[in-house]
Amino acid sequence: LIKRGLTFWQRIQYFAALHYFLHGFPRLIYLSAPLSFLLFGYAPLRTSIGSLLVHFLPYYVTSLIAFHRVNKRLRNPFWSDVYETAMSFSITATAFATFLNPGNKKFHVTPKGLHKAASKFNLHLVYPHIILSCLLLIGIGTGFYNLFSDRQVSPDAFWISIFWGIYNIILLIAAISTASERREVRVSPRLKRMIPGEILFDNAKIPFITSDISDSGISIMLSGPQITI
Repeated sequence: LIKRGLTFWQRIQYFAALHYFLHGFPRLIYLSAPLSFLLFGYAPLRTSIGSLLVHFLPYYVTSLIAFHRVNKRLRNPFWSDVYETAMSFSITATAFATFLNPGNKKFHVTPKGLHKAASKFNLHLVYPHIILSCLLLIGIGTGFYNLFSDRQVSPDAFWISIFWGIYNIILLIAAISTASERREVRVSPRLKRMIPGEILFDNAKIPFITSDISDSGISIMLSGPQITI
């Protein structure tokens, strides 16, 4: 933000690139927040369900509309949440380690063009997600036990924490599934794209549309059966 020679918008863009690495800490707070009530009886949100819907629902619907308008169906809010959930533990640990010892970090280039010869599940990458999922399940069970026992439980705080916890479990399960690496049959991955084109053959133009493409080939659909080039 204070480096010389940059325009205002360049400073904003570079700051956004650095600020991205701090998203893990608030995400961890959101994922674990329901446990404060479900396990310890302290409501993270002190409000009624009606008041929460009045304030939160218009914001949420508006943000979804804005998200879809800007991203043109290229991104999905749910999968963005899953991505941040999958990255939250590791990126938070890296951010804290960098703050404590900023001079000891090097930029690691992500290896490109790797070929997976066999399927595997990287369990070591999702241990924290599994532990937090189990804690949320225990919290939900404890919450229902307290609700149906003689203990005094705020119904609004209970249902807010229950639905919040269930949604977080869905995010965590989806994030855990990303640790599964499937065997890659193709050397070059194929992307599903529908792009129109024409084949010039014997002074004739044959229209087609692609079904998927890669840097080594395409699959096209003619008026007859599908063929691969």
